[in-house]
Amino acid sequence: MNHGLRIQFIAAGLTALASAFAWGAGPSDCATGLFALRGDYPGARLGPCRMIGPREVEVRIEPEDGPINPSPWYGFHARAIEPDAGMLSIILNYGSYEHRYVPKASVDGKVWRALPARDLTVLDDGGAIIRVQPGQGGIYVSAQENIGNDHYETWLKGLAQDQPDARLTEVGCSVEGRPIRALHVNPQAPRHLLLLGRQHPPEVTGALTLMHFVERLLAIRREACDKGGPACAFFEQHGLMVAPNLNPDGVARGHWRHNLGGVDLNRDWGAFTQPETQAVRDWVDSLEAAGQRLALALDFHSTYRNVFYVQDAQSPTHPPAFAWRWLMLATAAGIPAPFEYAPRPASDLGTAKSYFHARFGIPSITYETADEEDRAAIAASAAITADALVATLAEPEASLP
Repeated sequence: MNHGLRIQFIAAGLTALASAFAWGAGPSDCATGLFALRGDYPGARLGPCRMIGPREVEVRIEPEDGPINPSPWYGFHARAIEPDAGMLSIILNYGSYEHRYVPKASVDGKVWRALPARDLTVLDDGGAIIRVQPGQGGIYVSAQENIGNDHYETWLKGLAQDQPDARLTEVGCSVEGRPIRALHVNPQAPRHLLLLGRQHPPEVTGALTLMHFVERLLAIRREACDKGGPACAFFEQHGLMVAPNLNPDGVARGHWRHNLGGVDLNRDWGAFTQPETQAVRDWVDSLEAAGQRLALALDFHSTYRNVFYVQDAQSPTHPPAFAWRWLMLATAAGIPAPFEYAPRPASDLGTAKSYFHARFGIPSITYETADEEDRAAIAASAAITADALVATLAEPEASLP
């Protein structure tokens, strides 16, 4: 081979190699010949990818904007193009962020299981490698269970049908025009409990906790009032306001943290620059206009551990020391995993917890569930804390002055 032909041959080889390792323009380009990945459904998050080999790809997982809380959410569907394709390795490249959530997998998008530890490697650079065997039917892989907007709609409708005095309502709309749906049980009661959820889309264990918690509250109510028990009087005097999905745009788009306005909703209470927080504010305002009031606010989230963020000693509530008494009663009743009691100063501005306490002087608590808490333990803890909540609020010292 002469010198000129050799240079041409080397150049062509380098061009082909660079093409094989180039980043694709988006999820539609994520194919290896044996496998294909897509991220074109609600809750998905899959950035550009590059093929490393027929059974290995690297994908970029980037936030909606930045800087942002390090909650890298990913979601995609992987399928085998050829039968007996075997295992696929997927490198998750988070850029300057670090892996957080143990991957969950589902065949149908409804029943989810954590990937076995042997199929996940967390890298020193903060990324991770996931190994799956999709088959031609495919498999969904997501940071946590993909609980979408449709799930909330079905869940709320089911609850409303079971409660003769429940009102399913739309309290407002998101930036992109999605409804902020809410359930109001016993809306004529003089006092109300407000339960909020999913301000931050990836915080799915908080979402699961809220749903189990609400279901248990309604079960206690039904049992007590069917039998004429003393707890029925409590529920006659207390309505239940549930807005479980405050960030439907972020949930649909697979956001790490923010709404479509680029705002952390749990730093917008007081400023109210976003329609989602405005919707809940206006809903609560309507109580006062009707001569009613809030007795308690709970905001459900997820973090690295189980924790109750509560008011500190310089921010008294009515009833006094409520959060402490509630948590101690739940602990004594045997919640499967302990919760840290974490007072926060009133200067913790912008959160729902601080806003509702500052406005009403009531217990206003951020209920955080650990990211990887066992799902059966989440259900058990939610039921026990719901029982303890009713018992604590029904104490004589909890009545209005």
